[in-house]
Amino acid sequence: MAAGEGAPRGQAAGRAVTSPARPDGQVVELVQGPADFVRYADQLGLDVERFNHHLRKHAGAQRIAEDVEGADLSGVSGTPTFFINGRRHYGAYDVAALSAAVRGAGARAGWRRPERLPVARPPDSPSP
Repeated sequence: MAAGEGAPRGQAAGRAVTSPARPDGQVVELVQGPADFVRYADQLGLDVERFNHHLRKHAGAQRIAEDVEGADLSGVSGTPTFFINGRRHYGAYDVAALSAAVRGAGARAGWRRPERLPVARPPDSPSP
């Protein structure tokens, strides 16, 4: 259940995190310590005994430290952080802004884009 094995990953005790028991992401709870992560593991249906073993052994601590170091080196200070063609995106994260950023990156890279892209429609929907 260490990092990369499907266990919930929090930032640190005492930080607010989205409860994994709520897939809609609407509930934010304060993590007070390891017991909260064990409770989350149980809510997710994970093997709590195995999870506890990994928690006590600090399994995955090296992987997490490497992830943090990689984030620091690349200038990431939070999530989400987007990189487009190796360049960090500093703008908004809505579809329109990200689409414009991708188009701009494509233009800088010399990509050619068709004048009009096809619109994906469900198979049963009528054409406009």
